[in-house]
Amino acid sequence: MTEPAATAVPETTQVPPARLEPDAIGVAQDTVIGMANAAPSVSVGLTLAGLAAATAYASGPIILLTAVPMLIVANAYRRLNLWNANCGASFEWVGRAMNPYLGFITGWLMIAGSLVGAISGVVVLAPSVLAVFGASATSTWPNIIISTAVILVMLVIAVVGIRITARTQVSLGLIEYVILVGFAIAGLVAVLGHHHGTFPITRGWFSVTGIGGHGSLAAGFLIAVFMYTGWDASVYVNEEVTHRRANPGRAAVMAVAFLAIIFIVSEVGLQGVVSPARLQANSASALVYVGQALGGGGWAKVIALSLALSVIASTGTALVIIARMAYGMARHRVLPLFLGNVATASPPPPPPVSSSVWYSSWPPGFTSSPVQSLTSSRN
Repeated sequence: MTEPAATAVPETTQVPPARLEPDAIGVAQDTVIGMANAAPSVSVGLTLAGLAAATAYASGPIILLTAVPMLIVANAYRRLNLWNANCGASFEWVGRAMNPYLGFITGWLMIAGSLVGAISGVVVLAPSVLAVFGASATSTWPNIIISTAVILVMLVIAVVGIRITARTQVSLGLIEYVILVGFAIAGLVAVLGHHHGTFPITRGWFSVTGIGGHGSLAAGFLIAVFMYTGWDASVYVNEEVTHRRANPGRAAVMAVAFLAIIFIVSEVGLQGVVSPARLQANSASALVYVGQALGGGGWAKVIALSLALSVIASTGTALVIIARMAYGMARHRVLPLFLGNVATASPPPPPPVSSSVWYSSWPPGFTSSPVQSLTSSRN
């Protein structure tokens, strides 16, 4: 009796799931990403007049004092990242350390806040670009076309991958910071030289209560905290940074420290270029106005370029970190699973941009319990 021939069963090779590209960027690039998300030029432009008025020209000490708790928070992020390096960051940390439901809410708040910040930043971009080319800043269609084009270009860069994103951020950042700090130094020289129309430096500039003690600590701190917002972007790309547990936290701390230096130099150097009355009268475009006062229309266009680069950089960073937040949450099945897919050749594209309307509803694809995955992982 013959035995039946054995049928060969082909071996199945298990392909590991695609993930974010490890060791793609270094700590210096990660630091620039954190700084870019804070948009230094935009922050200075929006707060220059308001901070000078609120602190009675004591902006320097207030920004320096605000840096202390910011550095403490950044160091806490560093320690948390040493514990758990995950691109979900605050969603993951809060969910595991405190409560999964709180982690879920934290993740949604971070996505919503970053999305609103990305969109609102683009609104001020087009007027700055139009000012560079001497066109009307109130033209409707040019504003729409420029804003849309910038979002699409930065979206394409984000889709291509984190490496080109980091290189783009470094290039934009170098130009922006050189322009901003250069103008601040020129402004400080003009003030110290008592040029016509400048507001002289007094001892009140170095007191926390400002000139004549008329400054408000509370108002000053609120504005200064707003300026620092965004440095935490460094930890949301932690899975793609070399030494993913140590370097992202270091980058966050360094981002806060460098932002403090840029903000102090810029605010102190530029707030006295024109009189308080003229500064407040042009508070909506204070940075461009100060640039024009320093060197005429040509210099105003250069500082407008710095503002435009700042918005472009922060928009690109926002697209990247929103994608990482969504990816980190989708891996725990608290967002639809397709948001947790990664192309083998590149990191995940930023889905929140193309599906911002989707985020306003509860679509199919969620698990029955939004935090079931985190809960089971804790147990």
